[in-house]
Amino acid sequence: ERQLAVLQPWRYHQLRYGDCDSFAGQFFTSWADHKHTREVRIEDPKHATWYRSLDWGYHDPCVVAWWAVLPDGHYHCVAELKLKEHTPEEVKPEVQAMDRTLGLPTPVAATRTYADPAVRQRQGQTGEAILETFGKCGMPLIPSVNERKNGWMRVTSLLRDAPDGIPWMTFAPECKYIRRTMASAVSKELELEDIEEIDDHGRDCVRYFAMSRPMPTAPEAQPRPGPGTAGHILDEAIAESAAA
Repeated sequence: ERQLAVLQPWRYHQLRYGDCDSFAGQFFTSWADHKHTREVRIEDPKHATWYRSLDWGYHDPCVVAWWAVLPDGHYHCVAELKLKEHTPEEVKPEVQAMDRTLGLPTPVAATRTYADPAVRQRQGQTGEAILETFGKCGMPLIPSVNERKNGWMRVTSLLRDAPDGIPWMTFAPECKYIRRTMASAVSKELELEDIEEIDDHGRDCVRYFAMSRPMPTAPEAQPRPGPGTAGHILDEAIAESAAA
């Protein structure tokens, strides 16, 4: 955020004080905060399909996002955590607390967490990688695919409307940081298919999730039984019983 204020003050001012639906020069041109933000109630959290995505950082923020796969095939970002100067051992209890708040199945390892594949790199060091440290403390990470251009195109597709008019990917009102980073995304000056790496931890979380899951499809409507069939007679009996 400080980088954006210094390098692009006019964009920072628009984003901080203006309308995120009309941010000049944004990368995700289909992004509209009023459309991509919605309240979704997960009827039975313990039996829903959940995922997490994580962008690791210590001095940089560590961001964790919680995703639910809805019955209609949409992906919904239900919650986020933004932590600074937390070790992996300190991140886990924060994640556990959010899991309890959302009603997720326990233990933490029961929900897949997709992360930047860089967590498995030692970068010339001889100690264990961040991936190993998270695994040892009971929160295993699954390296996602770190293809930036393909990843942003997948995210772009998910931000488009499904046949029902609702975007394939939406976000809870509480996910303020991730939504802000999505709205603030702008192309690199010399590489238009990629995004400037400024305050990008939230949208990287979105990209890691998007690249770990298949592109959703709307469930096909089941054909209704024809008149005179046993199924049609049963449907009529159920309807009459419900109306009584």
